[in-house]
Amino acid sequence: MSSVTKQVDHELIGCCANRIIDMATEIERTHTMGVPHGEHDEPWTLEFHRVVASIYLPIIPARYARGLARSFEQCRILMADGEHPVGADGGDWMIVAEYVGSASRAICEHLRIEQSSSSSGEGVLESTVPGVFPYGKVAPLVSVEGVRRLLQAGSAVQKVCEQAEGTRPSKEDIEIIRMIAKGVKSVDIATASGCSRSSLYRHLKQVWLGLGVKNAREAIYLGDSEGWLEVEEQASRKS
Repeated sequence: MSSVTKQVDHELIGCCANRIIDMATEIERTHTMGVPHGEHDEPWTLEFHRVVASIYLPIIPARYARGLARSFEQCRILMADGEHPVGADGGDWMIVAEYVGSASRAICEHLRIEQSSSSSGEGVLESTVPGVFPYGKVAPLVSVEGVRRLLQAGSAVQKVCEQAEGTRPSKEDIEIIRMIAKGVKSVDIATASGCSRSSLYRHLKQVWLGLGVKNAREAIYLGDSEGWLEVEEQASRKS
């Protein structure tokens, strides 16, 4: 496998891990708002995802759901076929792999499509989560320990994938940094990213840590210096 292929693999796995982090963070936040927690200690199993899929699939666009299933299935295949990067904990890697596999299968069962066909073509993991996601209905199913363990696993896998890729952030994070550089308000960035402002701040702390910078100003300077902000802007102008 070439180094280019490995970088792409790590990027997709990292993006899926980031989606898991967003989900766990929102569930955790919902718990702190007084919504009771549940009994599922392992919110990465197929049993759990079958229940959750029946809650959110009726209210999100089918196109988004199919893209999510396709990306998650490709991620599962990558994680099953390859060795996890140096520094990755095997338990964390297995949790994320089971999460994406279970979520993909549950979506495919609900939409009555073949899981094998969902992995064909390129993964389409849309950067914006549908605006109305029923966290208030999902949070009561998950235990405090379960969501904490899921967040830990997602964060660990995302971190090692970022290290494997180098200092270049994901396309989603580059877009966020670009919006910050343009002076877009944090509340608008959070809305565009499909998360709360507090979740955005927590996510950016992890991004700064992965880039080895202290704040947004240093991240923008790094992006300008290494060229990935400029390159992305040129690409967007050509498209």
